Amino acid sequence: MPQTTLERETMEALGLKQPLVIPWVSLVQWLGWAAGTGLAILGALTLASLIPTIPQYRGIDIISFAFLVAVGPTVTFDIIYHSRQRGREERLPDFLGDVASLHKAGLTIQESVIQASKGDYGPLQPLVVQAADQIRWNIPFLAVIDNFRIHLASPIGDRALTAIREAGRTGGNLAEVMALTAENARAFAERRGDRRRSMGLYTIVLYVAGLVFIGIALAMQAVFVPRMIEAFAATAGSGGGFGGSVSGEVPKQTDFRNLFFVAALVQAVGSGIVGGIMTEGRVRTGLLHAAVLVAVTLLGFQFA
Repeated sequence: MPQTTLERETMEALGLKQPLVIPWVSLVQWLGWAAGTGLAILGALTLASLIPTIPQYRGIDIISFAFLVAVGPTVTFDIIYHSRQRGREERLPDFLGDVASLHKAGLTIQESVIQASKGDYGPLQPLVVQAADQIRWNIPFLAVIDNFRIHLASPIGDRALTAIREAGRTGGNLAEVMALTAENARAFAERRGDRRRSMGLYTIVLYVAGLVFIGIALAMQAVFVPRMIEAFAATAGSGGGFGGSVSGEVPKQTDFRNLFFVAALVQAVGSGIVGGIMTEGRVRTGLLHAAVLVAVTLLGFQFA
């Protein structure tokens, strides 16, 4: 955002510059995706070269493991970062409300920020302390708000702090604007929390349905498939023409295992992505659910 001449001259006199914002989160995420995918491909090729006699159905297992290696670490990092950002957004209304109250009590807006920084705002506290330090260095308040907005890197914070900055530029009542933006930010955060809690039951149903599907598939493979293969073999041997294929070949248990495994993987990935979109509105959250369900599916079919 452009600065006024006074702000720019003050920043230059103090030898300070606007912070250079590097999207390091996105950079690390894309590097994680690339590294995970590369490791998955390398691992699959290594296994294929070292174990030439690997059973045919193990190829699906390798693909499942490659999915976990490529998706798991990066999505986990993204979820951790997103959780921290959500914590900052939830505490932003408290900080803005405290500053507005102190300003209404008679303190200047700069003194209000410094006084509010003595409180505890959880994940937001480092940015609050940084803003108070900038105030002590005589950096203009509007530049401090802009720096705060840049470092916060949040849609809620961007709307709220932009409104405060514009009110300061046009000579508006900062205390009233900060109080209103705090209420709006709090209402938005509460609505998002209500959505996450109301859809939490769907997440539980998602995992229960996935486990039930895997259990049924494993039970069919252990009990139903052997009898079906025996029936196929008896029919093919009697010349009834009801073999497992046109050539009369009897299907193997690994063929049914592949069928059930692929069906379970499709169910795990699809349900996980849909669940993440419905609960958080984010595909990456859905990929984390999908990775958990794929891991459970892989372990179930490996050790059942």
